[in-house]
Amino acid sequence: MWPEMSYGFLHGIEALGRGLGKDWKASAPEQDWKIVHFFGYDNSFYHSLLYPVLYKLAFPGWEPDIDYHVNEFYLLEHQKFSTSRRHAVWGKDILTADSVDAVRFFLARTRPEGRRTNFDPAAYEKALADTLIGTWQRWLGDLGHRVDAWYGGQAPDAGVWTPEHTAFLARLGVRLAAVTQSLGQDGFSLNQAADELHGIVEDTARFTEREYLLTGPAEKDRTRTALALELAAARLLARCSAPVMPRFAGRLAAALGLTGPRVWPATPELLPAGTKVSLSDAVFFRAGDEKATADD
Repeated sequence: MWPEMSYGFLHGIEALGRGLGKDWKASAPEQDWKIVHFFGYDNSFYHSLLYPVLYKLAFPGWEPDIDYHVNEFYLLEHQKFSTSRRHAVWGKDILTADSVDAVRFFLARTRPEGRRTNFDPAAYEKALADTLIGTWQRWLGDLGHRVDAWYGGQAPDAGVWTPEHTAFLARLGVRLAAVTQSLGQDGFSLNQAADELHGIVEDTARFTEREYLLTGPAEKDRTRTALALELAAARLLARCSAPVMPRFAGRLAAALGLTGPRVWPATPELLPAGTKVSLSDAVFFRAGDEKATADD
């Protein structure tokens, strides 16, 4: 099986090319092809030694460009996964339409990058309750209620800018750069990507705590800018979370009125003034014992 897999990758590239209108041939690999292997460290021999040798034998003139991303052992409650001992996490027990992105987020944060890590069901439930529901969803819901109450459910235009506003926008730019790097070929790290996504939410929560201490009539122009920046943070979260949490990203984008193709942002952007926002009733994550209703 293992030797055949090396050529299976080339046939996969050929099939991908057909869908893209490219005349790529598995029998004639091209020098500008990029292969990225993700594998468990116990399979290192096949990916890093056997496959390059087989490629050299079959295509002496081809120098394959291959990147490697290796997972160490991922333990379950500090023991190795074992289907024979039924010491495993079964998809049917944990994966639903509501939970799949929460699982993706937790696995990204705990991926065994260069060291063994552990899947603890209790730790997953805590991350779901405290991080995704207690922090992310709470912030997004509160933001939606403020948009509804203050601006009739539409994104406001920015008003007066303060140094704090400018600094927060710059901070979002730092987060964007960090997420971009963590998902790139040189600095790829799902651990960092997940941490940076959570960082966007944490930064915004701290920002809002300070900004809404002053919300009187005299501060309405400042408040408008603060809320516009919150929506910019939500927009950034929707775009940057897509590779790790595609369903959540799609739901959040829809709640923010974002349409059209998803394009990776170059900079954080404000939501256009007047955009309809429907965050207040949106449910992105549920506890394991909650059920969806027809209204969700």
